[in-house]
Amino acid sequence: MNYQIPLMGYPIVVSEFMPKDYKQIKFPKSRRARIRKKWAKRKSNWGLVDAGSWYISYDFSGSPVITMSPEYYRRMNQIIDRRNRDRL
Repeated sequence: MNYQIPLMGYPIVVSEFMPKDYKQIKFPKSRRARIRKKWAKRKSNWGLVDAGSWYISYDFSGSPVITMSPEYYRRMNQIIDRRNRDRL
């Protein structure tokens, strides 16, 4: 789902088609290196994770468009809301 949201005059396109990283998503409770290495070798502990990235591109008229992943947009809104709350 792609949708556009204006932010300070720049259109933001939130796209689910942003790149994803293949990272380890499960970790052992133990901090020992031997155990962590065993867990890192197991494929069931790995998965695709939203990279949380953004980039600026330009549309046909030459104006900038900010494209970001849904996860990054959610985090950005949390920071903006927290700052607005602190001002009051």
